[in-house]
Amino acid sequence: MTPFEEALSLLGDRWTLALVDALRGQGLRFQQLQEALPGIATNILTARLRRLEEGGLLLRRAYSQRPPRAEYRLTPDGEEAADLVKTLRHWSARTRGGQGTVTHTACGTAAEPVWWCPTCDLKVDPQEPPVWV
Repeated sequence: MTPFEEALSLLGDRWTLALVDALRGQGLRFQQLQEALPGIATNILTARLRRLEEGGLLLRRAYSQRPPRAEYRLTPDGEEAADLVKTLRHWSARTRGGQGTVTHTACGTAAEPVWWCPTCDLKVDPQEPPVWV
């Protein structure tokens, strides 16, 4: 399976990206997640949470044994996936003329997602063919 296929396998189900987005930067309990995702069935929410936990994107922390209750929080890899969701939202808003583009708070300019090399501290040329390692 290619890295792209693995990513789609983990994140491509209905509700998964919305779940990752809801958890971005915060821990939530099951009921809070249901409220954040109106219309999601409890069995689907449970399945998505388990899948994200198995995939290393989510941490489940029990806070009660009786009844069993837990808080869910993204791992650093999960937060990185949440950044992808933010990029998707930004792309959609920009290309569809809607609200929600990411704005630089210091000057109010719409931000742009870019690939850059942390070693060279240079922006990667978008015309450069990607090399997947």
